[in-house]
Amino acid sequence: MDTDEPNRVVSIHTKQAARPAPAEPPAPVKRRVKREPTRFTYQYTILPKQRREVNLAQAAFHDAIREAYRLGLSLREIARATDLSHQRIHQIVRANEPPKGEQP
Repeated sequence: MDTDEPNRVVSIHTKQAARPAPAEPPAPVKRRVKREPTRFTYQYTILPKQRREVNLAQAAFHDAIREAYRLGLSLREIARATDLSHQRIHQIVRANEPPKGEQP
């Protein structure tokens, strides 16, 4: 060590050089963006005979759901078995009933 230089104390906590202020972000540019549809819709031409078969199958399915409910299964049990929501099962079960307040 050189004896000519006085002993210096160096601080551990030195200030960092001042950072330049961040540049202003550019103003947003308005653009028209065409968004893709989230669901794809397909249109099929269903012949009257095919439509009748679909309606009969759907009616049989709904009858089976109503029968399961009459036999004592809960809405949620039927929903789990059919992969439908319990709300949809409730709609199907109550579809043929008259609205509240009306006399049958």
